[in-house]
Amino acid sequence: MVQAGIVPINRVAIGAELLAHWQSAAGEAHATLMGDHLPFAGNNQAGFLAAKAQA
Repeated sequence: MVQAGIVPINRVAIGAELLAHWQSAAGEAHATLMGDHLPFAGNNQAGFLAAKAQA
């Protein structure tokens, strides 16, 4: 990616940018992985799952 001119911000951004979209199976797995290991992502994941359960 760097050779293509992309300036990576951090590993979270790189992982997110490699996903086609968050609604795919890979996107949901990635969100769960991030939620398990990163507090700010865990908050996002918990909010998403709560909203999804109410829908």
